[in-house]
Amino acid sequence: MKLKQISVFLENRPGHLSAACRKLADAGLNVEAMALADTENYGILRFLVKDWKKGVEICEQLNLVARVTEVLAVSVPNTPGGLADLLALLAKTDVNIEYMYGFNFHPSGKAVIVLRIDNPDEALKALQGSDVEILTEESVFA
Repeated sequence: MKLKQISVFLENRPGHLSAACRKLADAGLNVEAMALADTENYGILRFLVKDWKKGVEICEQLNLVARVTEVLAVSVPNTPGGLADLLALLAKTDVNIEYMYGFNFHPSGKAVIVLRIDNPDEALKALQGSDVEILTEESVFA
């Protein structure tokens, strides 16, 4: 299942990330996963919240440019080779991983990987029937 991820551009200045996170929290939005990439002048904050439409509204209230993209969230064994096995399955297809981020805490004890892929439908087909669990909104935002 594809999830909606919000990406926002933040000036790389003290307090900007804090202000965005505070505003999301004050709106009752829990950030389930997040990644921040930076350059000298700005950063790209990528995050998952249950109500992505409300998340975009909050970002716009802060005058932040917000973009919604589709990502996949999967769980893999939290053992050596768990990620490598996932990547090997995807390498057999004609999909490109644009970026990914992950974390090792999930109720199942597995690692969760969030992937931005140029062809998510093809990736979903490749993962069907494998040991990789494709996470749904219900399991990510439980």
